[in-house]
Amino acid sequence: MHEWIGGLTRVTDVSGPPGQAGSTYTVWFGRMASPTRILEAERPRRIRSRFGNRMLRGETEATFEPADGGTSLT
Repeated sequence: MHEWIGGLTRVTDVSGPPGQAGSTYTVWFGRMASPTRILEAERPRRIRSRFGNRMLRGETEATFEPADGGTSLT
């Protein structure tokens, strides 16, 4: 996650596999925590999650595609 989420300092409170719907974790941006829940996951290509705290909340969807010997993230 550190490679594609700017400002992320750590991940804690992981419950369940990261690629499975229903799993939860907390991402940290310095001292600000954001609880996150995986809503949908189609390994290894797509993941949709909901995150939120008092200041920032929403949903995100990421798609991973093979590209030039690496991975493209959309």
